[in-house]
Amino acid sequence: MRTAAILTAAGSGTRLGHRLPKALVPLDGIPLVAHAATRIVESGAVDLVVVTVPPGHHDDVRRALASALPGTSRSG
Repeated sequence: MRTAAILTAAGSGTRLGHRLPKALVPLDGIPLVAHAATRIVESGAVDLVVVTVPPGHHDDVRRALASALPGTSRSG
């Protein structure tokens, strides 16, 4: 059996009060979406992570994830 996780990271982050979508706001120099995805992958409990993305920021999120999780496959 395979297990998938959906990382919901498509919000604008308006309530956070930052100019970037919350998923891309850095924490210790790393975007929040990368922190979350890394923890999910490192848990060893999932085989697939699907990440929702803020409109217009697909490339930004893809770069953040590629930086944090080198060697993993990405699509979409």
